[in-house]
Amino acid sequence: MTLKFFALLSICLHFLNFSSSYATNNRIFTKNLKKLLNTAAIITISSASLAEATLAANDDGARLFEQYCIGCHLGGGNVIGYARNKTLKLEALRKGGFDSKEAMTDLLKKGAGAMPKYTEYTKSNGDVVPAKLNDREIEEVVDYVLLRASQAWK
Repeated sequence: MTLKFFALLSICLHFLNFSSSYATNNRIFTKNLKKLLNTAAIITISSASLAEATLAANDDGARLFEQYCIGCHLGGGNVIGYARNKTLKLEALRKGGFDSKEAMTDLLKKGAGAMPKYTEYTKSNGDVVPAKLNDREIEEVVDYVLLRASQAWK
């Protein structure tokens, strides 16, 4: 939901709040309704601000995900044939034990199976493979993936 939607909802709630005092002579009902509507308006505005801030904070995570992860994990799925059940959907993350920030960070740093390491490592022949992501970038990708998984990748 966008900030515009929440702002419109807030305006409607305030209008109802104002007009509710004229809708009934029952002062207790009117007083409680006003409190309820004011609380709903505050929660609505706070939720919108939090949602906007969360999405803004994940812009880098989204960009990095698109650059490094989307080839295999488009829409939170997994295109690798033998690993199709290892998706980034919340249920699969829980099943695999990767539904925490720590576990997913560890996976990105160490890799597993078809999942590559994103930190610097040395091959068996002695060649050093440079890091694809630094610690801050890994954290941003993890935050983005966990946020999107909690939203069912919608």
